[in-house]
Amino acid sequence: MLYRLIRSVLFMFVISLAVAICFISDLVIENEVVRQKNKITELHAEKKELEAQLKVANDSNGQLRHDVDSLVTTIVSIKKIEKQKQSTEKPQDEIKNIDSTMNEQLSFIHTQISPRNGTMYNPDGIELVYVEGKGDIQGFYIGKFEITQSQWVSIMGDNPSHFKGTDQPVERVSWNDTQKFLKQLNDRTSKNYRLPTEAEWEFAARGGTASKGYEYSGSNNIDDVAWYKNNSKDKPHPVGSKLPNELGIHDMSGNVEEWCLDTLGPKRDLRVCRGGFFRSSPQDCCYSSRKASFSPSFMYAYFGLRVVLPH
Repeated sequence: MLYRLIRSVLFMFVISLAVAICFISDLVIENEVVRQKNKITELHAEKKELEAQLKVANDSNGQLRHDVDSLVTTIVSIKKIEKQKQSTEKPQDEIKNIDSTMNEQLSFIHTQISPRNGTMYNPDGIELVYVEGKGDIQGFYIGKFEITQSQWVSIMGDNPSHFKGTDQPVERVSWNDTQKFLKQLNDRTSKNYRLPTEAEWEFAARGGTASKGYEYSGSNNIDDVAWYKNNSKDKPHPVGSKLPNELGIHDMSGNVEEWCLDTLGPKRDLRVCRGGFFRSSPQDCCYSSRKASFSPSFMYAYFGLRVVLPH
């Protein structure tokens, strides 16, 4: 009897355990099915997103190809226009080349001859006068006039002057500014313009080998040759409006001070201006007078320049 009871209990336990296992298995399987379904749903969503991105990329590529094609077409059109322009401008270019060659040849011929004292020369729109050398000073060309504002503007593009006037001397320029002007002038003309040395400046102002020993550059009467404090009305005047000196050079007394090339001072960091200016006393307008030396960056409304072209 007891045996049968125990067997019945064991049988029921096994049946219950089997039912439980089946139930658990079904639950696990159901959960896995749900998980897989969710995963499939996610994959479908990702697929749709990738398809959308691919469509955008294709549209972008199509636009990019269209833009590239348009750009190529534009470049081809520009090349055609440039080619047509070059073909129409060719005669003008040839004329310019001929003119340039002729100017170079004329300049070469001029430098090969021995000019006489006071010979005029104007290769680049700057009137020059030849100064015959003597002793340690070699012959050179020097500006007949101080550099004007129009000449400065034609090279530099701006006008720093305080007292504006096309034919008036450029002023309010530092020594450093003159070097920038000369560099651009030389780049444009392929020459070697520079400032005069102090010795060259004074030699030319005295009249060179044609000097008559005047007190001022060209006369003993300062009013004949200089704009200074007694006649200038406190301003500079157009270049060449006073009489020239013995070589035909104007305004080396008065009007504006003129920078020279030399360096001075213990550290060789100062520069000299010569000639006096429109506010100067008669004494300061003597060609032998050196008023002061200045920093190369210093500028004021009476500092200008005159160029030299070595021969």
